[in-house]
Amino acid sequence: MWECKYGKEPLDLKLLTLRLLRRVWVVLLAAALGALLVGGPYFLKKVTFGPAKEYEAVTDFYMDYAVQETGEEYVYFNQTTWTQLITDDVFTDKILAYMAGTDSEADILQEIEAGAGVTKAELREYLYATMLSDTRIVTTTVTTNSPELTMRINEALIHAMFSFGEEQKEIAAVRILQEPSEASLVIADVRTFRACMVGVVSFVFVTLLYMLLYYVLDDSIYIPTTFEYRYGIPMLGTIESPELEKNGRVLLEKQEREIKLLAIDKEINLPEAKAALERKGIQVSAEEPESGDTVLLLVKAGAHNGKIIEKTLSSCRIREILPVAAVLWDADEKLIKAYEMPAHVFRAWHGQKRNYE
Repeated sequence: MWECKYGKEPLDLKLLTLRLLRRVWVVLLAAALGALLVGGPYFLKKVTFGPAKEYEAVTDFYMDYAVQETGEEYVYFNQTTWTQLITDDVFTDKILAYMAGTDSEADILQEIEAGAGVTKAELREYLYATMLSDTRIVTTTVTTNSPELTMRINEALIHAMFSFGEEQKEIAAVRILQEPSEASLVIADVRTFRACMVGVVSFVFVTLLYMLLYYVLDDSIYIPTTFEYRYGIPMLGTIESPELEKNGRVLLEKQEREIKLLAIDKEINLPEAKAALERKGIQVSAEEPESGDTVLLLVKAGAHNGKIIEKTLSSCRIREILPVAAVLWDADEKLIKAYEMPAHVFRAWHGQKRNYE
């Protein structure tokens, strides 16, 4: 009497590994798609259709702060103050006036309309000031899409900084520590390789997870030992296996009654299967089995038919039909050989070593 042993069936890591290795091309395809679908759009966004080139001019100013009556220097100007001041009217008006060569607001507007100048809103986007370490050192950065415009604004900013220093009682003097001779190209932070690797890892992880779940939940029969362990019914082998003829002969010697064929799957052609078994010396009948008959099961490999096998065996139990053995139909012989090969190699090596000793 058969008994299904799903709960006690261990995970066959060897078979799982072989099946995964045979689908390694799926993993490689997933890696390629991940790199293409993640790295591709990133490259298009950041490089192909990315922003225009930017040029910057960085200038370091040293501030000599005035001394108060108490003997201490003024410390009103901190990093936040300079970041705000550089975009306020006190600086932008001076820069625009110097670039226009006049203090007249009408002349400045006329130059902007002529396309020779920049607006105040644009100028604020171009300017930035900070303190990297020392509170006396102010670092300004001018960034635009034109190296010529960058240097024009930076030159005007230097004059505006000197003018601002003269107007403030808290500042005794302004000195330049570093002034650029030309605008430098801003190197864009493009991480295409990293984006591709994120896509590769993500797609490969999801693919492997799906494949593992699929293979673990798959109740198909791929090798004879799985059927024998799960259902407790001996399997003679596959149609192409060399041991089928020998095992079939032993089976026939033990049976007094004629053995009938019972196909688990509808895809199996009984006349074709009967002819194939007879070529192996196994005489069977293709007639419909009746109560009390002995049957040889035909199980199609890799057909996701675990539940169908259970249903068929339950029907046999009710009808008092005795399954004495099974044959694996349309099996993957290469997979079975790969599954059994390491054991054969080990046994051969062990026998040679023992003979040598």
